[in-house]
Amino acid sequence: MNIQKLLKKLTTKEKSQIKALQVRELDEEEPGHFVAFVDEGEETYDVHIQIKEENVVQMTCDCEQTTAYCTHQAAVLVQLTQKGSKVAPTQEVKKRRTKAKQSISGALLDEQSKETIVQWLTEVFKKNKALEQQFVVTFSQEKIDYTPEYVADILQQTFKAVAGKRKTLEGVKIKKILDTLAIAFEPVNDFITVNIDKPIAYQLFSKIMMEMQAFDKRISHHSKKFADFYQEYSTWFALTLNNMQNQQRWQVQLQQIMKGIFLDDSATKTIDCVLLKASYDHANTVQQQVFAQTLSDYILKTSHTRYDFKMDFVSFVRDVTLTHDCYDELYSFFKVSAYE
Repeated sequence: MNIQKLLKKLTTKEKSQIKALQVRELDEEEPGHFVAFVDEGEETYDVHIQIKEENVVQMTCDCEQTTAYCTHQAAVLVQLTQKGSKVAPTQEVKKRRTKAKQSISGALLDEQSKETIVQWLTEVFKKNKALEQQFVVTFSQEKIDYTPEYVADILQQTFKAVAGKRKTLEGVKIKKILDTLAIAFEPVNDFITVNIDKPIAYQLFSKIMMEMQAFDKRISHHSKKFADFYQEYSTWFALTLNNMQNQQRWQVQLQQIMKGIFLDDSATKTIDCVLLKASYDHANTVQQQVFAQTLSDYILKTSHTRYDFKMDFVSFVRDVTLTHDCYDELYSFFKVSAYE
């Protein structure tokens, strides 16, 4: 659409509205691409216009008006015609553009001294331990030694901050716990990813899962959020394991997990069963073949039977062994008790 033709279509009312608007920082970021802030009362709108040979190619405005064009865009076009569509880029445009208008809270923050803000936050933290914990994990720059003891401490601090000594928790509190931990464990998860081929990776994963399960059992609730967490975190760790570049080390990790389940009867047995299923479900074809053979080897060595495991895990093992033709040789593990 030609600029002049578009401006001629403006009604008297629209022209009057345009006069009341203030166009600020009109700049040409790239040839034919113009940006500006348009103030209307106490509101500020961001306008982008692309022009080629006196024709409008594209216009956008964050006022979200649904008509073909808005008065904010028209105001910028008026300015461009007055300037002859020649607007030199300014130094400000090279920086990320931000609206000048601040929120009330932002303006008030700018007016306060550091001492006033610190004192106010201190009082807020006394009343809201969950917020204090979130502040700590967000802004702490301390170099951290990622150990099972460290992650257990973070978990216990978070549980205490949000739940205190309560024995019953509603869903919103559980969500607050999980949201806070998501922030706290971002660097922990990064550390696990980098060290996935080392024992510390599994040690951290299992410690997090065990502490979460212990807290889950301690409180009464009707939320599915913890169950979702176990599944999602196990899936994430399994994917990280499967993506290990050194597949020999991946197999060693797999063997350690299966050894704990079938031979050592470890304390992490329940967690490991979930992890094994996630690992198989997200493995490639070659990995699944190695998985099935390794699983078969450990079942042949175990003194356990199907009755020592939850039914969903037994069903999973059965499906894997059937798929890879090793079910028959594991008959003693699956056979039904005469009393069943």
